[in-house]
Amino acid sequence: MTETGKHLLEVKDLKQYFPVAGNRHLAVRAVDGVSFFIDRGETFGLVGESGCGKSTVARAIIRLNEPTDGQVILDGQDITHLKERELVTARKKMQMVFQDPYSSLNGRMSIREILEEPLIAQNRKLSKEERALKAREALLRVGLSADYLNRYPHEFSGGQRQRICIARALIVNPEFLICDEAISALDVSIQAQVVNMLGDFQKEYGLTYLFIAHDLSMVRYVSHRVGVMYLGHLMEVCESEEIYRNPLHPYTQGLLASIPVANPREARANETPAIEGEVPSPLSPPDGCAFHTRCPHAKEICRSVCPQMKDMGDGHFVCCHLYA
Repeated sequence: MTETGKHLLEVKDLKQYFPVAGNRHLAVRAVDGVSFFIDRGETFGLVGESGCGKSTVARAIIRLNEPTDGQVILDGQDITHLKERELVTARKKMQMVFQDPYSSLNGRMSIREILEEPLIAQNRKLSKEERALKAREALLRVGLSADYLNRYPHEFSGGQRQRICIARALIVNPEFLICDEAISALDVSIQAQVVNMLGDFQKEYGLTYLFIAHDLSMVRYVSHRVGVMYLGHLMEVCESEEIYRNPLHPYTQGLLASIPVANPREARANETPAIEGEVPSPLSPPDGCAFHTRCPHAKEICRSVCPQMKDMGDGHFVCCHLYA
């Protein structure tokens, strides 16, 4: 699902299959035909259960994985099949903040070396003094003292490490930032600080975000639009408030119903059955609609024909036979 016009990022029919060792006819269909766009200055939230393919989409966009099929278009340039040498220019425009702040920093490198590494990769003409100044500015930008430059990752808390990861991503002045569950490993109070900081950066620098998370409440707070994924497929896309007011896909409705309610009386009054059954294996996904094995509204056509994304108006798209 894309729209005509100028977007910073367009993903068209993206597929990411991982072959199974010892069986050339078998593959894990981690991402199976995902399409969406992100406008400049926008935050697009991508949500879904663990294992649905959210992080694989992110890694394919930034080309940490080679996509099996489809297109990734960044600022009008198709980067899907660029060679590593040609990707240098594209990667100046996009960076990524990973989920685990403990494993995404090299413990043998000082914070100064960690922050200067992308500068060396992107611009070898910078002098040692210029790199040091940029590293200092990047650390101050995320609310940490420049005195930390000569320290090592093990000396910091999880929240501080994630701020360092954000500083590393921003130091090359990208236009597009992928946050792959960048706050899920942090305490709730620290999550709020990091999210507010990202929001401030978006206002100040005009950044565009792909925000991947499983916390629907947080995605509602930070995103302009939301995409819901299930078993490698995009099921619904709309504005963040609209997905709470008017969820159309049965899977989206089930996800929203699973959000805990603090008030016990309200929880009992609005009790909705949770999504039943187990997620099928991406090694052998079901025919037809990927969700039909768990859908309370499944029809015969759902078991044999894969639905197409339908425009329901006002930027609301849904992939479901119920709206044929």
